[in-house]
Amino acid sequence: HGLQSGLTPSPGRLCDICKTTMSPGSDRFACKECDFDVCKQCMNGCSQSKKSKMLDKVFKYVEQAQSYADKARQEKVLRLLPESLYTPRGAPDENTISSVSSVSSHITDLLKWFKSDFFKWTDSPFCEKCSVKATKNEGLTEPFEEELRYGANRVESWRCTGCNTLLRFPRYNDPARLLETRHGRC
Repeated sequence: HGLQSGLTPSPGRLCDICKTTMSPGSDRFACKECDFDVCKQCMNGCSQSKKSKMLDKVFKYVEQAQSYADKARQEKVLRLLPESLYTPRGAPDENTISSVSSVSSHITDLLKWFKSDFFKWTDSPFCEKCSVKATKNEGLTEPFEEELRYGANRVESWRCTGCNTLLRFPRYNDPARLLETRHGRC
């Protein structure tokens, strides 16, 4: 894919090399497909050790992609999936136009179930204390060890407007963890 230059979106991003927070509107280099961000300072003065960190990050993405082949994770997904969505409707077993259409229809059914019934898009979190949706983004905060274990290298901090509680919104990258929380965003 490659790194593309641009401006840091709100609520800011964490440089994957030096771990500093890039404020919204600041220069950054990013690969959206890999969710990899580099601040201008690191890009301009990229030493061998920083290049090594970048390579480590790439290997983590390879490991993440390989995790999708894990049988235990696949079984976890199947236990959550409604039986009606296990196989395409009237799935023919030959490679024909009707089988391609059936698979396409099945994928559409899976996506509809996932987007409307299973997973909830979260722009900002709801407060567990007073059930009010947080509207004030306080920026990024350091992830806890457990959040890091599930791939949440970025954790957004939000202020509840109802009770003034500070809320955490970990941006998990672990599909198994997302199956448990059932909410997030890209």
